[in-house]
This record gives sequence, structure tokens and C-alpha cells, in this order.
Amino acid sequence: LATKAFDRQYNIDHMHIYEAGSNGLTQSLINGDIDLALLGSLGQATNDKLQVFPFATAPFYIYMAKTNPLAQQQTGIYFKDLKNQLFVSFDASFIHVQAMKQLAKNAGIRPKTFLKTNDVSFLMSLVAENIGVALLTNIVTPTDPNIVAIPLLDDNQPTFSANVAFRKNHNLTTEETLLIRILSQQA
Repeated sequence: LATKAFDRQYNIDHMHIYEAGSNGLTQSLINGDIDLALLGSLGQATNDKLQVFPFATAPFYIYMAKTNPLAQQQTGIYFKDLKNQLFVSFDASFIHVQAMKQLAKNAGIRPKTFLKTNDVSFLMSLVAENIGVALLTNIVTPTDPNIVAIPLLDDNQPTFSANVAFRKNHNLTTEETLLIRILSQQA
């Protein structure tokens, strides 16, 4: 939605889009390799070198195949109930890894991770085939009708925050300012 609004007002053809996890993008921003990034964080993001503007928040859900016996618990599931499940997850460059660690610590379990990737389509295909379950935000729409997203019932859950960030010493271009304004209207 934000991209369409941005593209109506400004042609994005000359922009360079780089996809990576939030941890990697944060370092690229600090290093000056990129000028602006959409970052995920747990709660409010802070960094003394970056200007950060949150524009959306979302809870974490467990994504699993409809054929998984736990998929019947559509109203919610506790993270501890996943102790015997294999997980497929994003790699360490994504904030989801920190959320998983926090949930596992609170639940007193050690999740078994089968595979880590940075490709959401591949991750979703593994979930659809019931190869593993995944911890994702409910911003993610299941890519297969065989996938269900089940809310977590745990107390003290991490919350995903979507942010736009840039270096404090970076002078925003007209396009960057427009993108930040459009994203802030999405909140």
C-alpha cells in the first residue's frame, strides 16, 4: 500500500532496493552503505547513530501446516506446547531470532531448529509441507491455503515493531522524505 502511494507521487525506477534482515540492514546504515532502511525491532528501536520512526506494530504468531496436530488450536497456543516441534526460521540477520530466544527462555524450552533461511517463500513452502513450524508476525500473509497462523497465548510476549531508519547525519532526499511521510501515515 505504501509502495503504491509512493510510486504514484514519485517514480521509484532510479532507487536501489536491497533486501536483508534488520540486523544486517542496521549495520549497513551505520556503515553508510545504505541511506534508508525498513527495520524490524522488538518493541521500540533505539540506536544512538540512527533516527528511527516506528510505523507499525504486530504480534508474533506460529505458522504451521493445517495437517499439524497442533493446528486444531486455532484460538491460540502457548510457546511451551511447541517443545517437540521442528522449527524453520529466518537466519540471525532477522529480529525473529531474538523473539524466538525470548519466547523460549520464558517458556523454559529449547526449540529444535531444522533450517534457517532469509527467503520467506522458501520458509513458507517448508511450513506448508509440514516440515516445520515458523515464528512470524501476523503481518505475513500465508502463501499457501494449507498454512494456518495461530496466535501465541504467552504472557510477556515480544512485539514486532516496523520502523524506518536513517543515519542522524544523513540529509534526506525528497524521495526519502516522501517515503517516510507515507509510511508514517500507515501507522
